[in-house]
Amino acid sequence: MVRSAPRLLPKRGAPAPTAAACLLLTCTLAAVAIAATPARLIRDINGNPFVRDVDSELVAVRGNLYMAARNDDAMGNELWTLSPDGSLTLVADLNPGPASGHPAHFAELNGRLYFSAQLSELVGTELVAMNLTTSAITLVADLCAGPCSGSPKYMTRLGDELYFQADDGANGPELWVLNASGHVSIAHQFKSAAGQGGSPAFLVAVNETLFMAAEADAPDAGTELWAFDRNQSARLVSDLKPGAGGSFPQFLVAFNDSLYFSAQTTERFLFKLDGASEPVLVDAVSPQLTNVSFLTVHNDEMYGLGWNASSGPGGQNHVFRFDGTSLSLHAQGLTANQTNSVSGLVSFNGTLNVLYSPSGAESDLAVTSASGVSPLMPQQGTQGSNARTFCIHDNSVFFIADVGTSANQLWMFNTSHGATMVAPSLSEAGTGAALTSPTALVSVDGELLMAASSAEHGAELWKHLGKEAFELVQDIASGSVGSHCNNFEVAGNTVFMACMCGTNQDCELWAYATSAGAQVLADIEAGATPSNPFALTLLGNAIYFGATTSTKGTELFQWDGTSASLTADLTSGAGSSSFDEMLVYGNALMFVNIHMAGQFYRLLALVPGTSTLPNADFDPVSNPVDERHGFLFRVPECVGVALRIVLRITEPECNCIAQRISFSIAFDGRRVVRDAECVGLRIGLRIGLRIALRIALRIGLRVAFCITEP
Repeated sequence: MVRSAPRLLPKRGAPAPTAAACLLLTCTLAAVAIAATPARLIRDINGNPFVRDVDSELVAVRGNLYMAARNDDAMGNELWTLSPDGSLTLVADLNPGPASGHPAHFAELNGRLYFSAQLSELVGTELVAMNLTTSAITLVADLCAGPCSGSPKYMTRLGDELYFQADDGANGPELWVLNASGHVSIAHQFKSAAGQGGSPAFLVAVNETLFMAAEADAPDAGTELWAFDRNQSARLVSDLKPGAGGSFPQFLVAFNDSLYFSAQTTERFLFKLDGASEPVLVDAVSPQLTNVSFLTVHNDEMYGLGWNASSGPGGQNHVFRFDGTSLSLHAQGLTANQTNSVSGLVSFNGTLNVLYSPSGAESDLAVTSASGVSPLMPQQGTQGSNARTFCIHDNSVFFIADVGTSANQLWMFNTSHGATMVAPSLSEAGTGAALTSPTALVSVDGELLMAASSAEHGAELWKHLGKEAFELVQDIASGSVGSHCNNFEVAGNTVFMACMCGTNQDCELWAYATSAGAQVLADIEAGATPSNPFALTLLGNAIYFGATTSTKGTELFQWDGTSASLTADLTSGAGSSSFDEMLVYGNALMFVNIHMAGQFYRLLALVPGTSTLPNADFDPVSNPVDERHGFLFRVPECVGVALRIVLRITEPECNCIAQRISFSIAFDGRRVVRDAECVGLRIGLRIGLRIALRIALRIGLRVAFCITEP
């Protein structure tokens, strides 16, 4: 049955407070929240010891060890640093929330740490930099514009330039350079055909020459050792394995003014290149050890991992040490299973450290000696329950958590009973079929809905009946395919969302109301091509959202209760204006992490119905990435009353307390936001607010925090 599209219902509840009332209320609540109500643990749902998971990409810079690691289930794989005193610190949640930034391929240049990372779901893995003094994160270059990934890797410093492999989406993986002025361009193209690329890998600088493994149009030698001089074009150094197969050089390292690397001839052996001569086999190491990998220089000696076929039944990997003349084994206390799990070696704090899996599970770091290893980093904290998908419903906060059994459990919190488990598992009423992968909880018209999957229906919407029982709301995509609805926003008695968002589905704007069921509202990109609506946000009597069409790219659209239309073509033509999310600021939409017209902004404001981007009341608005400004943190949204407080560092000329506060209040769907600027603190609560902020400053509060129902 085809139903008519519901109009956006008028918002109910108290009228929006006046500006003066908002400012007074927000200042009062902020002072109380900051000065008198410290954050507290409501319940330690999962207290099991946490097991760290460290990636193989590690670099020691200025006495600290930077790494990609998963040390908090709520943040994914992010950027961490280990100091010489053993303290492990989160540097940045690059891709906020449970998504991972996956920082990798680190290199230092001119006071910055460069690496590849994904800063949001709408931007691929690109070239990112961190200021080593301020820890500010910036996107250096969107090499493959839009959601595709430039995937920069193998970053190496040569003089005052940074070289790396990257793919712009047109030329395939080629050699790129970031010059001293900050300009990024292709340094050398190994293959002329579009999309192929020479895949230069394992870049290393020896004196004034850059060496790498690469494949070129000519000569047709497969992947071999190449050299690149900034004053000359690239040249093939040696065809170690004649023919088109290639020897695939790996783990290139500079040691004693020579180049060492492993290459595949009859086996993967260790080779050395001196000056302009041909590479020679390092007979002190090979053929005794094969499958040589993870070459690292530490204390004027070279270490690596190699396979000895005669070690025990079936052979074993060994960590070895080479001083330029003789070979010896290192960290001999490692078992065969542990050496087989080694995925990296790094010199840090005067010791050689091995990255391996102590018990066959997550990877961790250990200090090596000639005889064995010892843990480098102490055990920190417990696993946590990964509490998520918070939603206020029936005067309680409902959320999904895990007590340590990897099961999805429904919990609730209220001031009367604290945090209690509603159901140890999630299942379909009547059949008992398990519901898995819950992605959202939504409260609408007295019902608690959950987006989750079942074997029979796939990812669909379910209504909570009590305890662990849920009832299918509607089989939007019949069968086990699922409709994969997401990006929920509630207005009155209606839930707006994007549905049919699975693989090869036509993801468009939908709505669900108890009286009308679920139905598609608009086919924004006509035909079977999806428009993928995201960041649905209620402002006034319209739902605003991002969507993608073939003619406009990714831009801002709106649903006015009758039809969907383009709100603003921020990047003209088919160019895209991708962003993470939108927040409401008075009568304006605040874009978070937006790429627009070739620029990147942390925060950008737009008043719908005008062509003006207001600058006076927003900070930052028109500035590109500004390392002086902090980051805006938030949690997923739900319906109800919320207070959000965001502390951000501002320019030094803000002399009152060098701080700025942004407040946001939601009253039954209406959001009113006011800022308390330095000059605006001269009203009734000026003294109290300043005192509260000074207390916060003294205890080192430099991050945003929320008191909200997400």
